[in-house]
Formats: sequence, structure tokens, C-alpha cells
Amino acid sequence: MVHDLRSETRFEGPPLLHEHGVRGGMSITIPGTGQRPFGVIGVHDTQLRDFDEGQVAFLVTVANLIASCHRHHESAKRQTLLVREIAHRSGNMLQFVTSIFNQTVRNSESLSEAKAKFELRLAQMSKSNLLISNDGWTKSSLRDLVAQTLEPFEGRVQISGRDVILPADLCFDLGLVLHELATNSSKYGAFAGDEGEVSLSWVIETDAGKPQFVLTWSDGKRQPTAAMPSTGFGTKLIHQLIEAKWRGRVTTGLDPTFICRIALPLPAS
Repeated sequence: MVHDLRSETRFEGPPLLHEHGVRGGMSITIPGTGQRPFGVIGVHDTQLRDFDEGQVAFLVTVANLIASCHRHHESAKRQTLLVREIAHRSGNMLQFVTSIFNQTVRNSESLSEAKAKFELRLAQMSKSNLLISNDGWTKSSLRDLVAQTLEPFEGRVQISGRDVILPADLCFDLGLVLHELATNSSKYGAFAGDEGEVSLSWVIETDAGKPQFVLTWSDGKRQPTAAMPSTGFGTKLIHQLIEAKWRGRVTTGLDPTFICRIALPLPAS
């Protein structure tokens, strides 16, 4: 509230008010849906005046009504976008599930084996989807994702790397990648026996001036009867997600145990 703009010492006042000879007035911010206010509403008079409690309450009420209408409008817009996003994501998910099913059956020796593999992959997709959906499908914690995906091997994974918040789509795909790596270790590596550990680490590096996320899976043990890494569906899925979809790079080796290094470009933000 301003009793006399000409003698006001807290601020100078906008030129527009001075040009119109404004002396007294009051204004209030209109709340927005986020941190930024929607705007400001005010009343002004060319005469000196004080405003009573009823007039102040009236202006506050008007500001709140405008804010309520604005929030309702923004909510309707978000709801429309959400419905479109759900429809789009559901279509993509169904196509992805179909692809995984076909590839799993094609690379299995029996129907029972295909069924078991497909159920495990579908369960991992469900876990990743639930974790990310709980956060509104915006961004998610990598440590939470790792803890959930590798829960059956708790205590046998040495984790190194500060928590990183990554885009929801990337976290979802990384959940599938970690599942395939853990499955491979259950067959040929440390998880195949009662003893043995896996090292999982990640860092943010700079490559040619651009940030990239680098995750390294290192199996601490390799079973004597383990076959050489094949071109099975798990390997194809990892390369498809990391290289074809995210334009990253997958490097594997056996020196002397299995190691997988995944490098993903990240936006500067």
C-alpha cells in the first residue's frame, strides 16, 4: 500500500503511474502454478488516500480468484498433455514388449525357457516403470534404480558413484540393461555361485567438450565353464538401447573377467 507515491522512499514507482498523476494505491501479486507469480493486480488513485481492511480484503479476493482460474486452466492443459503422453507411451511400450517377446522366443530352446525369460524381463520393465511413475515420469535417482533392479543380489554388488538424477526414459532403459547384465552374471559370472561380487560404478566425464555418463559393470568372477560372450538377445538389447536409441557406446571385454563399459552423451543441462 502506498499513501503518497511522491513521498514514497521504498521505491520510485513506474513512470506510467507518475505520468498519470497517481498519488495513492495498493497492489498484490497473483500466485502462479510454480515459483513465478502469474502477475500483479493493483488499484490506484490520483488523490491521497488510505485503504481500509475491507478494500484490502476485496483486492486479495480478486487476486485469489484470478489465480484460481489460472491454475484451473493450467491443470486442464496439463491433463490434456498427460492423456496424449500416456497414449503415445502406451503404444511405444506395447511395441517394445512385442519385440522383446518375439526375440526371446526366437533365442530360446524351449517354450518353458522362453516363458521364464520373458516373465523376468517383463517383471523388470514393470519395476522400472513403477519407480519412474511414482516420480511423475520426470527424472529419477540412479541409486534407487540400481537398488531395485539388483535387489536379489543385495550385499554382492560394490557400488561406486554419487547419486545421479537422470531422465525418466533413460532410467527405464538402464533398468533393462542392468537386468540383462545381472542375468549374464547369473549364468557365467559372480552371481552364478554362492560367492563372488560385481563392481558397478559410474561417473560424469567430458568427451570433446561434451558431458557424458559412463557406467562400468565389472564381474569379479568368471565360471570355468562359461561360454564366450554371444550375440544373444540380451547383448543385442543392450546395444540396441544404448547405441541405436541413445547414441551411446558399449564396450565389453574379458580381461580376465567380464567387463562392460557404457558411455552415454548427456545434454548440457
